[in-house]
Amino acid sequence: MAPPRPKKVTKTRKGRSESSLVPAAPAPAKTSRGITKSRSALALQAERSRDAGADSLRIAVWMHDHPGSTLQQAADALGLLRYRVRLLLPMARTYFDGYLIPPSKPGKARFTEAEMFAALKTCTKRLGIRKGEALSRAQYADWRAGLPLTSSNRNDLSQATLPSHVTYRRRYGKWTNAIKLAGLTANEPPREYDGLEEEDIILWIAVWLRSLTQAGEGLIDATQRQYRIWERSNPQAPCEEVLSLRGTWASLLAAAAELEKNTKKLPKPKAVVEGGRSKTPKR
Repeated sequence: MAPPRPKKVTKTRKGRSESSLVPAAPAPAKTSRGITKSRSALALQAERSRDAGADSLRIAVWMHDHPGSTLQQAADALGLLRYRVRLLLPMARTYFDGYLIPPSKPGKARFTEAEMFAALKTCTKRLGIRKGEALSRAQYADWRAGLPLTSSNRNDLSQATLPSHVTYRRRYGKWTNAIKLAGLTANEPPREYDGLEEEDIILWIAVWLRSLTQAGEGLIDATQRQYRIWERSNPQAPCEEVLSLRGTWASLLAAAAELEKNTKKLPKPKAVVEGGRSKTPKR
């Protein structure tokens, strides 16, 4: 090994310059222990990268095959810690195209059945509807809309203390079903969304889910927000309001996911029709 090159240093003494050669300090040589430690760190890093890739692939496959599962359920099934599943989920989403069904969160019903039936009977009494006459959805909606939004007294009637007509239809399927169960007279109004049954709504959601498998964006959460974005570019598809009249988002999504996975070629769904007219104007 060649000796280190001397370093030239200039000193000043009494106005004169003197030069002297001072040997440079030799560079510390790497010890065999240091080299072994560096190689071990690199090997450990490479092993961790391989493990992360393998675990993320396992997570992607399991989450895709078990829609609606939570991170904790995935961690338990795969023998991983929950924080590791959460950490590797972004990588897992990139392996293949598809969708993830968000886990449903059981919610507490805001109105009991007795409260909902009592609201209908109160409306009938306040409007002076006699026995044998029917209470229409429009009458109930107008009566409720004429009440104050909120009230400081919990016992006072207000829009906040009464269910909307949409709430009745979500829980009982149709307005007339709620009226009959409340023991009131029901009329049979014309269908407000002609041509769309529940199975048509489910088919539309299944078509949207199928589009996610071909989007080239990895695994996407099948949320209402994502459906809303897709629906804007597909004007013949039903909007969220129409969906809400046929059932809850969780139930419709679960049925649509089952249909999408078990049907190789989905049929063409019907265009939404509102009030006897197409949602989009005919050209």
